[in-house]
Amino acid sequence: GGLFARELAPAKAAGGGGRVAINYSPASLTIGELFEVFKDFLQVFKDFLQVLSILQAVLLGWQTAAAAAMSSIAVTPMSTKAWISLDCVLPRNDEVATNQVFYQIAAQLLLPLLYLALMLAAFLLYGIILSMRTKQPLLRGVIAKRLAAPIISAALCMLSYFYPSLAYTILGVFSCRYLDPSGDKYLIPGEELTARGWYWTEDLQRQCFVDPGHRVWALALGIPGTLALLAYPLLQGVILHRKAQQGQLTPTSDWFGSYGHLVEDFRPRLFYWGSIVELRKLVLVAVVLGLASTGVISQLVGCSLVLLGFAAATMGLLPYPYRVLNRLHLACAAVLLAVVWLNLFVAVGEEGGALSGGISGGHSLALQLLSVALVVAMVAVLLGMCGVMFYRKAVELLDADGDGRISWGDLQVNVAQMRAKGGLMGAVGKLLCCFGDTQQQQQQQKPGQQQRQQQQRQRTAMRKAAAAAAAKVSQSGKGKGNKGAQQQQQQAAAGAALTSAYSNVIKGSGGMMVIGGLAGSGNVAGSAAAAAAPPGSSKQP
Repeated sequence: GGLFARELAPAKAAGGGGRVAINYSPASLTIGELFEVFKDFLQVFKDFLQVLSILQAVLLGWQTAAAAAMSSIAVTPMSTKAWISLDCVLPRNDEVATNQVFYQIAAQLLLPLLYLALMLAAFLLYGIILSMRTKQPLLRGVIAKRLAAPIISAALCMLSYFYPSLAYTILGVFSCRYLDPSGDKYLIPGEELTARGWYWTEDLQRQCFVDPGHRVWALALGIPGTLALLAYPLLQGVILHRKAQQGQLTPTSDWFGSYGHLVEDFRPRLFYWGSIVELRKLVLVAVVLGLASTGVISQLVGCSLVLLGFAAATMGLLPYPYRVLNRLHLACAAVLLAVVWLNLFVAVGEEGGALSGGISGGHSLALQLLSVALVVAMVAVLLGMCGVMFYRKAVELLDADGDGRISWGDLQVNVAQMRAKGGLMGAVGKLLCCFGDTQQQQQQQKPGQQQRQQQQRQRTAMRKAAAAAAAKVSQSGKGKGNKGAQQQQQQAAAGAALTSAYSNVIKGSGGMMVIGGLAGSGNVAGSAAAAAAPPGSSKQP
């Protein structure tokens, strides 16, 4: 929070306007404190599984045990088969069988819209209840003023979740493969190719941009959808850049209170890193689909280059504000790179390449299972951290006696408190407030850091003023009488004592203690001046 406020606060340089740029060193964060960063942890977990689901699209072409294991872990499958079987829903006739690929695309696009409709329905229901209680108009009052920012934030989070799936569906319209009737290995046994040319990967019976159905989907969905996929991360980066120039990316701004989740996970100067993360997923999908006609080896090589470049950028820039978060992201990138390279070694061996010398089927399966073991181990680590985090939250919520563990007596005390505060609703309220208190404490700590910085600057200015006054007194004392010099020395001593007392009070105080220290500093200054006065002098400074 402090780094964020100092980094983006506009400042005036000595020669004119400008912005302060500070050197960055990632802050230390213990494992215990990491468990409090709930949203950051979920972001690590989501990004890892999303990239894994994109790589799964390459592995599914092999129909191996590794692909089956990977598909059970991926959080955003690239096919509607993982969500619903269209064969059980659609009627069985020739027309449906011919156009089944279009039904699959429509189902993949309707799935995010269904989640969006459910989310909007939930917000609308809450808005109606809130409007009835507060007697405010629904659209212009409750939704426009109170629920607009939460709705937009929830929609952005949902779009980030479905972004790889939407990218795979939209860019898949342009995935074509060149087929040759002289003998093509991609043909299904029993089928014959009537013409040489480029055919749609999703349906080899349709020639790319020649078949009317494919041409309509490419013009109506492919081109506008691709522009929308590019606009999402780029427009987000442009808006954040404008907000940064306007000084709206500080914790005290109203915009940050509503949309701060877009930038608060990253270090200040890399507030646009979220857009780069989304662009990485889009580039991976484009590599997988664009190189589909050249084979699995080229797909894996392209994916490894993208992952290696992103890992190098993460290692060099350290985009996250804590060392542990940077190391977690680097560990996930290392696991993904290992999976790609192991499967690349297997693919080269199955192709009879010189790198592996044609490894046997047993070694191939062992390498694929090793890649699965790496993924499972990484998922287990992340889930274990999630479990510990929830346990710590439960202890914080239910530990009544403060001994660091939950006992039967703690549960009885909490049940009694729930009954006193309204039963189940009181318990739910306490649970929700538990997560809100952490954010409130963080928001309270940020102004505290700014106040301490301001007090430090005030102490430094007062010390410099006292030193300048003492130097001025020493210079003026040479040309004046002893009496005037003694009086100015008394005043300088009083000012120095006042500065010292103010500094001591500020260091160990806060709130009303500062006021009390300032009130008592006059007596300290007076006593110091009296001690410095010559004997027999009754004049007080």
